[in-house]
Amino acid sequence: MVDEARRIFNEMPEKNEVSWNPMIAGYVQSKRMDLAREAMPCKNISSWNTMITGYAQNGDVTRARILLDCMPNRIASPGQQLLLEAYDVFEEIAEKDVVSWNTMIIGYARHEFGNLGCSPGGK
Repeated sequence: MVDEARRIFNEMPEKNEVSWNPMIAGYVQSKRMDLAREAMPCKNISSWNTMITGYAQNGDVTRARILLDCMPNRIASPGQQLLLEAYDVFEEIAEKDVVSWNTMIIGYARHEFGNLGCSPGGK
């Protein structure tokens, strides 16, 4: 009933981390990770953990690993955060070509994500 919960949530006059986190969890439980990601304006340890767990439970171990590596308290460099954002854009490309794949691979290599096990066509 996540859609009903969202309708009620939208009527709330004030929203904060406490109110956003259950919405994120609801989307994760209903396997709607795209909506969970969009519903993450207040990023805290709880929302990060929910998203990481959601990706892992839904079989997207690569994205779970990227999120884990890019958590604010674990960021080794601004480049890793940028790589996470680039990965979101990459996922939206309908027809990935050699240029898009090479760009992601170079980014992974430069920011020491070489152990993610990402391969073309697979997650």
